[in-house]
Amino acid sequence: MRIAVTGASGFVGGAVCRALASAGTAVLAFGRRPAVNAVHVGAARPTGPGT
Repeated sequence: MRIAVTGASGFVGGAVCRALASAGTAVLAFGRRPAVNAVHVGAARPTGPGT
């Protein structure tokens, strides 16, 4: 299952991303700070514009 989370660079969105990722769900994180989004979902390195 894949889930998109908006606000992933925030406090609540980050917690949601981490919980989903630890449960084995593929997470697509959207937020204002792409580098922080990658940290929240446990990505090896941030990807995309602005990184």
